[in-house]
Amino acid sequence: MTILFAIQDWGLGHATRSSAIITRLQERGHQLTLYSSGLALSYLQTQHPDLTWLDAPHIDFRYDGSPWSSRVRIAWQLYDQYRRDRQAFSALSGDYDYIISDARPGICGFRQNVRQTSVFINHQWNTSIYGLHGQILQTMTRALTRGYDHIWIPDTSDRLASGELSYLSDSRATYVGLLSSLEPLESSYDIDLLMVLSGPEPHRTELEEILIDLVTFSDTARKIVLVRGTQLTMSAAKSIPEQLEIIDFLGSGDLSALMSRSRHIVCRSGYSSIMDLMALGQHALLIPTPDQPEQEYLASYHERSKRFATSLQRELQKADILDLMQDSSVFDPLETSWLLDQALSEIGL
Repeated sequence: MTILFAIQDWGLGHATRSSAIITRLQERGHQLTLYSSGLALSYLQTQHPDLTWLDAPHIDFRYDGSPWSSRVRIAWQLYDQYRRDRQAFSALSGDYDYIISDARPGICGFRQNVRQTSVFINHQWNTSIYGLHGQILQTMTRALTRGYDHIWIPDTSDRLASGELSYLSDSRATYVGLLSSLEPLESSYDIDLLMVLSGPEPHRTELEEILIDLVTFSDTARKIVLVRGTQLTMSAAKSIPEQLEIIDFLGSGDLSALMSRSRHIVCRSGYSSIMDLMALGQHALLIPTPDQPEQEYLASYHERSKRFATSLQRELQKADILDLMQDSSVFDPLETSWLLDQALSEIGL
């Protein structure tokens, strides 16, 4: 089958979780064309170099100004992206059997023929839990995805990873399990602390600078690794601790190996990061992106369930890092790939 797969380019999360589906579709012999842009497309080209790709209109999602103004701007940018995707697809001449979209609803406006089957991937369906702006987002999301044949929700039916956020009462909805390209590896711990950064600017850079300042330990025997999650150049004026190794960007295989070697992990409470951690059975300190209600909810939800430790970025202290490094919590990896296989088979893939 021929498949057009569109991926949201807001950070790397959508790209990493979509990569798990892309790999499975390739294993089943399907022909894919990828549609994305920015860092997400760069990541996907690295992971799947043999696939055809289309460069999508890019929007620079940023969190600047007050929380309310940031949320209003993001809502407008999402609608603007929807409009641009509709325009871009109206000019396409390719004929695809399936359209799969990870959080880019605009592509369903382009349907070449009645044979096309469409799938929309999203975990944020019950955003009314965020308050008024969440109710607006929920109404907008459900309106823009009315035309899709199927809705895939990356979680288990008991919503272990997403809590109330992914609740949706819709006959089109299917829970397809945790979407992660990372796999548990047999490995001994030789990294004391791994810090994985991701998400929109300027908060990614702000957290990077905070963490570099906090991990200056007197015990220089500790091995600490920072994965920046960006191709932007680091400030030359920044003083780097002696025991800190810095890596700009990693593919899923290398990141999986690095996480399996790490006793302790610090990362954002982005949904894809949480799925990766649960798939690997890793404990972590989660730091939500400031003023991003999804990550704030997920951090709070998993703190209540005692699955992960959390800290707000503005309150992060060296003591939080030290507490994490003394934590010996162990969890079993959560294997749910059979749910994705079942969902693919149900729609003829």
